[in-house]
Amino acid sequence: MVVARSSLFPPSAKSLLLQETYAGGLSCTVTDEKGFLWDMGGHITFNHNFPYYEKAVKWAVDEWNSLHRNCMVDMNYLYDTAGIHLVPYPAQFAVPLFPEEVKQNCLKDLKERYEKEPEGNPENFEDWVLKHFGPTILAVFSKPYTKKVWTVDPTKMSPNWVGTRVAKLPQQKLEELCAMNQEELATADFGWGPNSCFTFPTYGGTGNVWNSMTKKLPKDWFRFNSKVDSLRKIQKYD
Repeated sequence: MVVARSSLFPPSAKSLLLQETYAGGLSCTVTDEKGFLWDMGGHITFNHNFPYYEKAVKWAVDEWNSLHRNCMVDMNYLYDTAGIHLVPYPAQFAVPLFPEEVKQNCLKDLKERYEKEPEGNPENFEDWVLKHFGPTILAVFSKPYTKKVWTVDPTKMSPNWVGTRVAKLPQQKLEELCAMNQEELATADFGWGPNSCFTFPTYGGTGNVWNSMTKKLPKDWFRFNSKVDSLRKIQKYD
């Protein structure tokens, strides 16, 4: 729908096939019998740096909520203490809170990378972390976290998906955090990088974007209850 609304295709090429009776596909929102809304795929609303996408969703919905991420990660295995030990996520921003030896090793690794840009293209995600953060952050956070969340060893993951999803730590930000005492760190803004906020429609869940867009776009563009069996390329549009 976003692409169709843009000028990327001529009007004659705009025919949208939807398998269901409603718009949204895997990014729809369903309402249960008690009135609760369930977003099927919130991450599908990332704009991936396409300006026409963000412009289209803002055009579709008038009222939005912008929520700052507030997430912690348990790294008690670094502190040799019972129970959980939470630090702000992403953990590469929480280096000033690490145990002193781990912290100094991280700072050494990062300093080397600030002073000399990594050379060559990373072969996998582990290689990407090594090039940008160093071996200490890889060992104490990125490798165990990746294996737990993705259930895949980072050596088997492509680095091509990273984009802005893994925030790099600016040197100035790190130096500011490291200059703080423990009381200041307790209330510091560690930041999330480019994905520090999530935006959601105020009403109707993420599915409201597509439902509203459907109502505003020409009705003859849509063919609901349609199943695609095969594709035959007739013409390519530049």
